[in-house]
Amino acid sequence: MIRSAVLSLLAGVGVFACAPTQAVPAEHAWKTYTNVRYNYSTCYPADALTPQPEAPDSDGRAFTAKDGAKLLVFGSNNVMATSVKAAADQTATRLAAGGTTSYRVIKPGWFVVSGSTPTSEFYAKSFHVGDQSKSFELTYPAAEAAKWRPIAARLNACFHTLG
Repeated sequence: MIRSAVLSLLAGVGVFACAPTQAVPAEHAWKTYTNVRYNYSTCYPADALTPQPEAPDSDGRAFTAKDGAKLLVFGSNNVMATSVKAAADQTATRLAAGGTTSYRVIKPGWFVVSGSTPTSEFYAKSFHVGDQSKSFELTYPAAEAAKWRPIAARLNACFHTLG
């Protein structure tokens, strides 16, 4: 019984090892963007995303990739007193237009949503502090998911409100 389990495991490892994989750098060249107006920071892979000029009103910045991926980081004033749940619903509806939301976590003061459309995937996180929100949204081609999902996980971990 143990032998058959080991053989099954080895067969699975062999299939996995032979499966075609996309070249993904083990590590990226990470840099940090800090927004002083809304007091947040995030890391981004400088070898994969090119920073665009900061928005004229200094609320955030876009980062673009050659494969069509895009990272938006931005702050805003919550003048309508939108709840965290309502903001999560609005973000998911907007990003998943024509697709589905597959993951959603709503906690006091923040949310995460992710999902896909027929051609792309998305991952978004937002902090709600006082009357401000601080958010990032990563969208990328579905065909490039193996490359961008680990980047989304790292963005999730390094995106911080500074006050």
